[in-house]
Amino acid sequence: MDIFTLIICTALISLSTVVTLAVLLQTSPEERYLIDWLIAGVCFFLSNATGLILTFPAAPDAFLPMLANSFYMAAHTAVLSGISLLVLNKNIRTLIPVAFLITIGLHGFEPIMSSVENRIITFYPMMIALTAAGLLILFSKRDNREDAKAFHVLIFTLVLFLLQLILRFPLLLNDELDLTLVGNDYMQTSGTLSLMLYIFLLTISFSTIVIWRKESRLRNFAFIDELSGWLNRKSLEKKIAVEFSRSKREGGVLSFIMIDIDYFKTINDQHGHAAGDAAIQHVCRLAEQSKRDYDLNFRVGGEEFLIVAPDTSEDEARSIAERIREKVANTPLAFAGNNIRLTVSIGVASSITNIEDWRKLYEHADNALYSSKDNGRNKVTCSHLAQSLQA
Repeated sequence: MDIFTLIICTALISLSTVVTLAVLLQTSPEERYLIDWLIAGVCFFLSNATGLILTFPAAPDAFLPMLANSFYMAAHTAVLSGISLLVLNKNIRTLIPVAFLITIGLHGFEPIMSSVENRIITFYPMMIALTAAGLLILFSKRDNREDAKAFHVLIFTLVLFLLQLILRFPLLLNDELDLTLVGNDYMQTSGTLSLMLYIFLLTISFSTIVIWRKESRLRNFAFIDELSGWLNRKSLEKKIAVEFSRSKREGGVLSFIMIDIDYFKTINDQHGHAAGDAAIQHVCRLAEQSKRDYDLNFRVGGEEFLIVAPDTSEDEARSIAERIREKVANTPLAFAGNNIRLTVSIGVASSITNIEDWRKLYEHADNALYSSKDNGRNKVTCSHLAQSLQA
């Protein structure tokens, strides 16, 4: 297959990437990183369209190579920019025009403008660096994300492209090769084939990530309480069972913190159900500020909540519970022009590995909660389960 046909095929694949990403962005506007990848698709297309013009004998040799390379480098930068926004939530989109302008500026040097070999020496290390940076970002965060499996196709694609860049770079500098602007030398045609495959795999990778994340959100919605934003009772058994098994296996201490809003029915009766909903959101928000990021949060009843604290002793769990109790008591709910004072009763149960069923721990935390309510409310009560089991 000659270079003209290969460039046409690559341009068409780039165009299909643009169309695919435009549709994905239209249906998933919250996935803002797609903007960067759409820019990458457009730049790949414009680079190949410019390269196609270069195959005609009358095409100007000075301006078009500069334009093709500038779009090409901008495309690789846009791929990295999208990865950064997706994984790190860091917007580096301004680097895309910077890469475009730097490439144009480098073509202002006569050795680069006049020599294909010098352009390879200049731009191949830049492409290797951009691709390696994208891989580094993906690898650095893959263990801390629920959607990390969605990155596998993209990681494979970037690794494949990076390897061919590294392998082809020294071969292209072979003095025996007579490289021309759009030559049919096997090294140049293989490069175009590699780019064609790369853009095709990028399209699959980008689509996989968007679909995976959307399906993941839909799955999570089934286990999230809409009002509080905490996990619902449906997810309680599965998630606690996993955490309890891990704690038992590793010999850790698992703590349950049960929270109940005091006089919740009175709030509903005096201020309406909207105030009751606001009270639930208010307490959950304050509790979020007082616990650790890795603790699990559940809404287990109308005004009853559970925090599961892994690797947490009873004293540590009591401290968390006291912070929550004090913050709720000292932070009135502003609702409809009124400051509604709220309090919570809390029960804490902590156990070491000699408890065999997490439901027993749940029961002790629940009993401790009702002890707090029976003794005047706005209190934290511990079950002292760990000590009683050891006695």
